[in-house]
Amino acid sequence: MKHIKLFEEFISEREESAVNEYETRSSKPANPSSKDIKGAEKWLKKYMTRTAKTTDEATKRIESFPGGAMFTHVQYHIVKPNGNKPDRPTFRLHQSQEWLNDGYLNGREEVNATFLSIYQLKDGEEWNTSQGDAWEKIGQIYVESKAFLNELGVVFQTIKRSM
Repeated sequence: MKHIKLFEEFISEREESAVNEYETRSSKPANPSSKDIKGAEKWLKKYMTRTAKTTDEATKRIESFPGGAMFTHVQYHIVKPNGNKPDRPTFRLHQSQEWLNDGYLNGREEVNATFLSIYQLKDGEEWNTSQGDAWEKIGQIYVESKAFLNELGVVFQTIKRSM
């Protein structure tokens, strides 16, 4: 007899990091709406100024890898901007980090592109008890992975990390 489980039940039985990477044989870059790109650009310019300068290059780079194999590592961080203010906003930064090993690069530059989705916790909600509807989408955009990860720990206090 087969047992069918909800994805959430399947994941809860395993270590959180067990399902955090996948391969796509015919990769196709994400295509966020112009509204999502503008929202993400505005947010990046306010909170992650160094990473904000990498969006055009990251988008060009990911578009140079169409149709082939691509590996994706997914993770998210729940963060607050560094500082002493008690009313600092809480953000959820979901990352899909695209990469290829050397055998797939065929002499090309490494991928170094992350598709970043940015959400802000709504007023009155708690990050640790909230469901998806407690988060307001700010935007989505490609950024350079290395720049983003380097700046993340400098600019934000990490509350939770899931890899």
